Amino acid sequence: MLKLEISNSFLESLKKAESLFDIEKKYYKDPPKKGEENYILGLRGGTMILMAGSFESFLKNLFSFYIDKLNKRVPAVSFYNLGGKIRNVSLFQGLELAKSGEKYKDYSADKTNDVRAFDVLNICKKIVNGELSANVFCETGDNPNSYRVKKMFENFGVPNLFDSIRADFEKKIRHPVPDIFIKDKLDEIIRKRHNVAHKADALNISRKDIKEYFIFLKALSKVLEKRIQKRFSEIIKSK
Repeated sequence: MLKLEISNSFLESLKKAESLFDIEKKYYKDPPKKGEENYILGLRGGTMILMAGSFESFLKNLFSFYIDKLNKRVPAVSFYNLGGKIRNVSLFQGLELAKSGEKYKDYSADKTNDVRAFDVLNICKKIVNGELSANVFCETGDNPNSYRVKKMFENFGVPNLFDSIRADFEKKIRHPVPDIFIKDKLDEIIRKRHNVAHKADALNISRKDIKEYFIFLKALSKVLEKRIQKRFSEIIKSK
């Protein structure tokens, strides 16, 4: 079995959020004393921001790592044997991304479109060399909810993601869950993160919620990496 390198790194990253949560548990009662409510809300809001940010980075690192492994593998996996979905996503969305410009790349000084032109050329070189465009598969849209995660895995040739990982997820947390539990819980976390980031609203985040979210994301990261490893192995065998 392959080592779960990216999810293990995620657990390290998640410790920043856990540190904030530890401060709350150590210095404040639940429910808080009068006059301490804002300290609690600030700590919980910060915990949610770091937690969701760590998960989004995990997703990007996960796809970047395994796409890079495919591109560098010897013997190489034929670009033409990858299957229509993964090949066409890399081809067409890669070209589109290069033409439209990467989201956080500064094009303000690119008056003649030279930078963007070189981005297109680099994508074309990848296509000629039979390499996948990692940037396409790593795109989260700053919103790593269930729809986006499902779409990322579909682009990599994994249909019905949440159904396919449910059994492994239940083993991780050691109890059964409803069909839509994973999808709904992830959306709940991202929605609360958005409320903090865009509305400064942490009123509906309890200490119990945060404890559950940590357990959930740790288990989810493991099963997501296990699923992408399975897909990676399928691709290798299809060469």
